[in-house]
Amino acid sequence: MMLNNFKRHNLDEEIYEQLRNGIFGGEFRAGERLIELKLAEKLGVSRTPLREALRRLEAEGLVRTLPQGGLAVSQLDATEIEELFGVREVLEAYAAQLAATKVGPHDMALIEGRHKVMISYNRVEAENFDANLLLTAHNQLHQAIVAAGGNQTLYRLVLDIQQRLARYDAAVLNNFSLQERFVCYDGIAPGEPDFEYNVAGHYLLLDLLRQHDAEAIEKLMHEHIRGQKDLALALLKHEKRNEV
Repeated sequence: MMLNNFKRHNLDEEIYEQLRNGIFGGEFRAGERLIELKLAEKLGVSRTPLREALRRLEAEGLVRTLPQGGLAVSQLDATEIEELFGVREVLEAYAAQLAATKVGPHDMALIEGRHKVMISYNRVEAENFDANLLLTAHNQLHQAIVAAGGNQTLYRLVLDIQQRLARYDAAVLNNFSLQERFVCYDGIAPGEPDFEYNVAGHYLLLDLLRQHDAEAIEKLMHEHIRGQKDLALALLKHEKRNEV
């Protein structure tokens, strides 16, 4: 992970992104100590911009200060999953309801475009799969739905929750098989009849937006976010069993 090709005028941001992606991608494991000197040598940077990047990661909850001093990658935590997904569920269900009442042709075109991008990243074989690309596309789809409701405060809150949940989402994606990703993100399994037109999962969310069915889409978004929470909790239990 040598970063000698960094653009020097934007060094802080690029170090931050590299470390953040390393946490999401599993290069830095939960609980792993982050030693400044070793990180600086590994990244090929000085310690000053590295410290700024670590401070940002700590503010996001991705890194924590240890009681004995020093920093470590934050542990995956069931309570945090319950709390964050609980807030996300309430916010995004309300946002979807609001969007259904206000969505126009321009908004709908943007949402449909982002859905196609997400599906294209999902339909990638394991050797070429990039969890960060799929996660970004998935979150951008949800952001477009929230934005269609026109509530800027709600939009900012959803962005914050998405950011805090990103490593849980990435951990789930990095541990999914291709078929499991289809089921989670497309709502259907490969080979099913009418694969492209099945309205399960995100397809149904888009259909309900087109129909301006605020009540139905609010209910579906509750279920959708709960499903993501259950996957994150299941992965956490699996990892804890493997530690025993």
